[in-house]
Amino acid sequence: MGAVRYPARSFLLYDALACGTWGIYCGLLGYFGGLAFEHNPVTGLLAGVGISVAVTGLVEAARWARQRSRTRAATRRGG
Repeated sequence: MGAVRYPARSFLLYDALACGTWGIYCGLLGYFGGLAFEHNPVTGLLAGVGISVAVTGLVEAARWARQRSRTRAATRRGG
């Protein structure tokens, strides 16, 4: 906000909206996740860790592929 001189009033409005949305999202996710795994919390824990690892792996694979294609393109151009 300070580096680009974004107006504080607008920033605070959008920040409050984002914080509220994030809070509701996390609260509902926890509530419904708790209901889904109420009788078997270990399965819920394993599902959460598994999804986290899978999403992280996909993001890192995409980042690696993008970097690799950029490196190949720069090598072909000679630079």
